[in-house]
Amino acid sequence: MGFYTFEKIKRNRKVYRQCVVCGRNFQKSKTVTHTVNPFNRNERGEVRSRGEVSDCAQVELDAWARSIPPLCGHCHEKWELVPEIVTTDGFGHPNGVLHDVPVCRFCRARSGHPHAEGCEALKEKEETMTLSKE
Repeated sequence: MGFYTFEKIKRNRKVYRQCVVCGRNFQKSKTVTHTVNPFNRNERGEVRSRGEVSDCAQVELDAWARSIPPLCGHCHEKWELVPEIVTTDGFGHPNGVLHDVPVCRFCRARSGHPHAEGCEALKEKEETMTLSKE
């Protein structure tokens, strides 16, 4: 039985963001590897060329970059983004613009809420975690 080595196409990307909760700058990186081989076919059923394989890897990286939430690793554990219609006009009427608003995963309080001491639900969860480890 023969052994075949196919050409690898590697693409990598770094994404730089600023956390919407704490303001820290953070980065994420990902590497995608595709191969040029007879089983890698396009929509027409033809074998993909090197350029088509490279484009496919780049499309995958672009989709990954768009899916990264603007939360650093520390805040991602405690906060999640919830889509919400935000009022921006002076009369309090909704303008129909959808924004992602940070909300606490445990008590559902919005960002900007007095969370300096931490929410009670988070404290209870951390206490049960430490008790279960002992």
